[in-house]
Amino acid sequence: MALAAAGIYILAGGRLVADDAVGIAAVFGAAVCWALYIVTGRRMAQYWPDGRGLTLAMIVASAVVVPVALGLSDVKPLLAAPLAVAGGLAVALFSSAIPYTAEIAALRRLPAATFGVLMSLEPAIAAAVGFLLLGQVLRLSDLAAIVCVALASAGASVSARRLPVAAGELEAA
Repeated sequence: MALAAAGIYILAGGRLVADDAVGIAAVFGAAVCWALYIVTGRRMAQYWPDGRGLTLAMIVASAVVVPVALGLSDVKPLLAAPLAVAGGLAVALFSSAIPYTAEIAALRRLPAATFGVLMSLEPAIAAAVGFLLLGQVLRLSDLAAIVCVALASAGASVSARRLPVAAGELEAA
């Protein structure tokens, strides 16, 4: 945990004080939302190990987002372009359905603290993709921060207790 905190500290520019109260509030708000996601996701994974809870959550999220999106945009041109609709479905599959299925399966087997540290690897993966696919260059301090977070994640995953996989758990999701 200390290594992950050190990585975040480095990424923040090595400052203990922030000039932006809105930014600090946003960070704490995001932390609360992540904690709620981990706690409720873990309970959902234990209560519905076959993936029905995730399906229900995706339907509820869609019921909230789709009407707003339809009300705020003109979808006629989009619906006239089947490749755009197919692309949207592919994005939905690869950015939500598959990752959330994997996360819920992991939440069922890992302690919440370990899962939280492992989730901290997502920005490092994004940085690697940005470097490899977009040619974005990171500063040495950014790389040091990523190494700190990666080492914390590796330590958390090595020390995590392993829980058994339920029969058909991953296939049903």
